Amino acid sequence: MKFPVRNGLPEDHVRRVELPMCRQDIADYLGMTIETVSRTFTRLISKGVVRIENAVARQTILIEKPLLLAQLAGDDDDHFDVRQTVVHGGRHRH
Repeated sequence: MKFPVRNGLPEDHVRRVELPMCRQDIADYLGMTIETVSRTFTRLISKGVVRIENAVARQTILIEKPLLLAQLAGDDDDHFDVRQTVVHGGRHRH
């Protein structure tokens, strides 16, 4: 996410992500179930991290909170509690 900003591309370019795959393809690619992928997208949306631009096609997402998304992706290990809140809904799982 940092690459386009450093190279002078508009910030909107960073925030708009085209998904060429459907959720089932994403799940297959990641070795997950479609339910897990759908729950994760739903949590990210409900926490305001991302937003679906076209709800019907679900092909374009807008990243509303890029720093939080980077933290959730593991770019910053100091924010473990943030990951717990968004990914697990604030519940601790062992």
